[in-house]
This record gives sequence, C-alpha cells and structure tokens, in this order.
Amino acid sequence: MKWIVGLLVLINLGVLMWILWYAEPEVPPIVERTEVAREKLRPIGERGVPLQARAPRPAPVPVAPAPDAVCFRLGPFAGAEAAGEAGQRLTDLKLAYESREEKQMTVTGYRVYLSPYKTLAQAEAVRRELRRKGFRDHVVMTEAGFKNAVSLGLFTVEENARRHLRNLAAKGFKAQLQFQHQVKSLFWLEVRSQPDQVEALRALVWKDTAVKLAPDAACTPAPVAAPPAEKPAPAEKTPPADKPAAGADSSG
Repeated sequence: MKWIVGLLVLINLGVLMWILWYAEPEVPPIVERTEVAREKLRPIGERGVPLQARAPRPAPVPVAPAPDAVCFRLGPFAGAEAAGEAGQRLTDLKLAYESREEKQMTVTGYRVYLSPYKTLAQAEAVRRELRRKGFRDHVVMTEAGFKNAVSLGLFTVEENARRHLRNLAAKGFKAQLQFQHQVKSLFWLEVRSQPDQVEALRALVWKDTAVKLAPDAACTPAPVAAPPAEKPAPAEKTPPADKPAAGADSSG
C-alpha cells in the first residue's frame, strides 16, 4: 500500500515541475489602435473659445504743465477784522492767500512844547507871558522827563504843528517839536492767483484808500502736483496646458 502512496507523490511532483518549467507565459491580448484625426482634437478647457490677441499697453498721456501763479501783496489793513473781510472777498473769487501781521512804529501825533524849567514858578511865569502875547492853549507838563515843561498843543498833522512853531518863534518863544510814536499792527494778504484771475483781482475796490495791490516777487508759486504713477498692465492670462481629448471622431 505504501508503494502506491509514494507513486502518487512522485506523479504530483512531476506534474508540478512540468507546470513551472514548461508552461508558456500568459500574453495580454493585442488591441488594435484606432487612428485619430488630430485636427479634430481640442483641449477641454478651450472648447469653443476663440483666441484673442493681447491688448497693447496704452501709451502714457502727457501732462500739461500748470501755468505759473502770479503773486501779489495786498494791504496794509489797519486791523485783523478788516483783513478778515478782505480775505473773504478773495475766497469768494477762489483766490488763495496767506495773512501776515507786521509790527510797525508809526507817528500818531506832533507835540509843540517849551523845554522844562527848573521850577514850577518859572513855568507859570512863561505861561503868563504866552497869554499876554495871544497864545491861550498851553499847560505845564508833569510827566517823567518833561516836568515843568510847557505844552503848547498836540497836532495830528505835521504841517499844522510846524506852522505853530513859526508863529511862536515870531513872538520870541523858542519851542520844539516832538513826534508821538505808537507800535501798531498792520495786516497784509499775500495773494496767489492764476493768470486768468488777475483781472478780477485788480478790479476789487477797497474802502481804505491806503490799501494797495502790488506785485510780490517773494511769493513762491505753489508746486505743481506730480502726475499719477502709471498702473501696470494686467498680466496676460496663460492658457491651460493641453489635456487629453475627451473623445475623438474616428470616422473618415
């Protein structure tokens, strides 16, 4: 019985060896390739979309230089209120301006007087002599530096004061003239206008005859604004890479 089992084992080993050494490898079936018409293929992403040429970059537009500003100095105005009213008139004409305040020593009056005397009694004696010769307006001064001087009048017009000096000299009185000073604030408007605004500016009439319009060489024209930077052209859209055709017409 054992020899039958051994025989079967030998037979099985032989069959296994035959399969491993002599069996032919399996070959995949050959599929015949169909010829495709390439001219009929289109990428999926561009199906039916016409190609467009890239738009040329626009040429920069030249910026015309702004006309030079014309500058004037308007004034003087005796007070801030008067200068403010003038500034409002300039604003109504769309004129740019800057207000400037200047301190100035001005003559406000002219005093005619006789130099101080040593005593009050001497000053009073001179006053009696003045009245005798027809001069009625005079007073003994008491302020510092002029104590016991005799004031003969305060004038607002210089010529009137000098005429009084001559009249006193003709009667034998050697009077003197003193200028009265005061620090006053004067206001000026520095006006910057365009050439087409000059005529309207010159046509303005001011109540104060001292107010004058004069060219101002020191007025600096406003700087011309730089043209805006050119925007970069939009990046060209890159078409998607070719993809395998979704299908092909194999006819014809």
